[in-house]
Amino acid sequence: MPHIVVMGLGASEFGEESIERIEHAVTLAAMSVTELVLGATDVSFTFVYDPSVTSNKVPLVVEVKFLFDKPERTPAVRQRLADLIARAIKGLPNNESRMIEVGIPRFDAERDGYARIDP
Repeated sequence: MPHIVVMGLGASEFGEESIERIEHAVTLAAMSVTELVLGATDVSFTFVYDPSVTSNKVPLVVEVKFLFDKPERTPAVRQRLADLIARAIKGLPNNESRMIEVGIPRFDAERDGYARIDP
């Protein structure tokens, strides 16, 4: 299950409506990559508030974590996901002139360590 971390949000962007718009746009982008086989509840988010951000001139940085390595998750698939997420965020209000960066580091649970405890 990928976890999306969005950094570079200032006070004016940290409202519930703005957060929901980003969640919706990014979730739809991730679900559109059919090789990932993701549903709406498979994507989780963390939004990092930065009080030093006072304008949309500060880049919005998105990192996709815990996208487990699988044979179908090729570099091309990861790149397509990064492009779709970047375009989805760029299309939201007040991001027209903002730089958007998306990174998707590889994650191999056996080599990198991973634990999950369900309720």
